[in-house]
Amino acid sequence: MTTSEFLKSAAIIVAILVVFGLAAFGLNFYTQPLIEANSAGAANDRLNAVMPEGAKGYEDITSTLTLPEKIHPKADDPSSYAEVIAVHKETSGLGYVIECNWGTKFSKDVNTLLVGISAEGNIVNINSESYTDSINMFEKQSNYIDTYVGKDSALSDVSLVAGVTYSSTAFKAAVELAFTTLTSNNMITAGVKSDDQILAEFIPELHTGLGDNGVLKGDEISANGNIVKGWKSKNNTGAAYIMSKGEAMYLVLVNNSGVAAVYDTEKNVVTEEHNDLVTEALASFVAGTDYSSLLAEKLNSIIDNVAEGSIRMIELDTFNKVSAAAEFTTTDGNTLYIFYSQPLTYQNNVMEVYTVIDSNGAIVKNEIGTFLYGHGVDYLPIYNQGYGNLNSETFINYENKYVGVTEDTLNDDLLVTGATISSSAVKNATADAFATFNSIKGGEQ
Repeated sequence: MTTSEFLKSAAIIVAILVVFGLAAFGLNFYTQPLIEANSAGAANDRLNAVMPEGAKGYEDITSTLTLPEKIHPKADDPSSYAEVIAVHKETSGLGYVIECNWGTKFSKDVNTLLVGISAEGNIVNINSESYTDSINMFEKQSNYIDTYVGKDSALSDVSLVAGVTYSSTAFKAAVELAFTTLTSNNMITAGVKSDDQILAEFIPELHTGLGDNGVLKGDEISANGNIVKGWKSKNNTGAAYIMSKGEAMYLVLVNNSGVAAVYDTEKNVVTEEHNDLVTEALASFVAGTDYSSLLAEKLNSIIDNVAEGSIRMIELDTFNKVSAAAEFTTTDGNTLYIFYSQPLTYQNNVMEVYTVIDSNGAIVKNEIGTFLYGHGVDYLPIYNQGYGNLNSETFINYENKYVGVTEDTLNDDLLVTGATISSSAVKNATADAFATFNSIKGGEQ
């Protein structure tokens, strides 16, 4: 090939390369915006699912905000958590989309959700993008997300899902964190809780028979008279009523002994000033369950030296998982006390715990009438039978671990691996037995 022929061939190759390069550039020039637009459109579609129709676009403002710290909403489950991971602002001013993660001990992987909140501070919609917990709370309560829509940060009347309290607690905590992100950065105004909502939130703390770990658990009672809302315990430990009087609202608690206490919205005890509310609440409660025969029978089966005719039922002034208590004397002259507690465990199943405490405050006997152990969705009573980590021998040894325990030595060493929720319920019931014992010893009974 001559030099001129070589140069001609090279020129042709260069020309071809230039043409293809220009074509590729042109193609990229025109298609890249389309690709980016399609990608942005897909991302927007995801966010649009929780925003009103007509949303224009979104700006990721996460880096400009101070996000709240990750929280662990269930006290007895350190693995339970909720956190905010991103915040998107709708560019035309419709509101914000907050991305959250949450999980529990029952999560196989991270659960994610999007919360759409309007510029006025109300929930537009919530989209649960992934759900990995063992029981699906949206199948248990198909309209659960609907109960959030339209609510402000007070989340008035938004409850948990019965039987799925771990998952619904973490889910609700994530929504609350979404609101906290916006209110703490002065992007929306916080909602104001109503008096009845404030009072209802006191119930799990002030009457533990009606709640656990800050969660209200009770069957709703129909409103009538001055009763605005009411709940009867699932375990025969009493009831709680939100009651109105003039323009004020009060919380009235009733225990199984028919003793009542009244609280105002500042959590002050105002019983003496409102005996009329007590009378009305007790009329609604009617009467508690009489456990005198049950305790007498149980005592004679677990304590072999109960003095005949010495059992005396005690009127309780506490509001907890203890449904009944009695004082009795042994044939050798010692005074002891028995407490019948009914904690709730899986799916609000009721357990029975009998705690005998001596006059010095040490446990003589802790017998569990029903111990519920769960795996997945199977909930089985295993008292005196072999199952999982607790066969009959280890179960009896578990009960005996409580002998000699005092209020000061009651600790998490009494929990059982593989049955943490149920053994926690026993421990919490025992704590309430000690609280009731202290009330009795400090009172006039």
